[in-house]
Amino acid sequence: MRFLFAPYINHWIGVPNVLWEVLFRIFGMRTYLPYLLPTLVAHLGIVALLRVIFLRIGLGPWRATLACLPLLVTGAGAGNLAFGWQIGFLSAVGFGLGQLLLTDHDGPPDRRDAAGILVGLLGLMCSGVAPTFVFLAGANQAMRSRWLGAAIAVAPLAAIFLAWYVLFGHQDLAGQRPPDLTPARLAVLPSFMWTGLTASLEGMVGLPLLGGAALVLTPAAAAVLGLRPNQASHSLAWAMSLAAVAFFALIGYGRAANGPTFAAESRYLYVGVVLLLPLVAWVADRTSRRPALAALWVGLLAWALVANVGAMAAFIHKYTVPGERLRVAVYRIAGDPGLAAADPQQPVTEQGAMWLTVGLIRQLRDAGEL
Repeated sequence: MRFLFAPYINHWIGVPNVLWEVLFRIFGMRTYLPYLLPTLVAHLGIVALLRVIFLRIGLGPWRATLACLPLLVTGAGAGNLAFGWQIGFLSAVGFGLGQLLLTDHDGPPDRRDAAGILVGLLGLMCSGVAPTFVFLAGANQAMRSRWLGAAIAVAPLAAIFLAWYVLFGHQDLAGQRPPDLTPARLAVLPSFMWTGLTASLEGMVGLPLLGGAALVLTPAAAAVLGLRPNQASHSLAWAMSLAAVAFFALIGYGRAANGPTFAAESRYLYVGVVLLLPLVAWVADRTSRRPALAALWVGLLAWALVANVGAMAAFIHKYTVPGERLRVAVYRIAGDPGLAAADPQQPVTEQGAMWLTVGLIRQLRDAGEL
């Protein structure tokens, strides 16, 4: 049972644990592709769900498809596509968007809301990203004054997550405890949030130094152009933008000690892009109907594609080199004639090895899984 509930640095990772256990039993460590493939499939699923959101907020089919491209070939969030373990982040985002769409309806609660709870629970069992998306599902319904639906979306999952945290999540396997909310940490939090939000916007279009202006002007333009939070077709974009603020606040609570620039880590920017893109896409859609601005948005989209593809390629190249070095180091250790007499607890010191030990390498080699 602990396999399903044990935390990893305060993340509940039951679903990734099951997935990777199945993959390991089938493929061992002979090839990396089976571990990377679910991450890529999850990414494509997120892009498809985001397109549904674009359609719901009023973009036409072709414009909705074009608006997905900055996420499809994301450079800012490439860190979530290059490592199989990021399935935890991506599956939490995917299940979170699934709950959002299931509960985005009028009328009294029905089986769609019940299904949303189940989907949201799967998200909670993927990573610490999921609470933001539970909040998102509730915020979207609250904006539409669907208060009972909001309570149903949030309360059961909040209770489950709190129970898990009290029983398991408050202390991870390394014995680390969550940080205290000290005045010094609170002082860094606004800067951390600002960095994450602006870097997400900058990474979305591949233009540095414009994030601050975009963060201020985009919601202002949406309000002027008639995007109303309490309208069924508009609440999604506003709720997702609010969730982006909540996401970087939550991450900042746990990671602000690393400094504000830590908010610009690629795995976080991916989530920021997902949550901020609908509001940006809606403003772009409305303003591009004016001939004077249409060419500007087409140019920005073209630049965004070029910049994102370039950034993605650069990121993958940068982190492929340490991975190749680790692979070579592992095979060197596995072929060492003195491996049988080596201390099995001796850690592998190559970058990226984390908890890899000499004993584990020997075990995998002897089992034919390496």
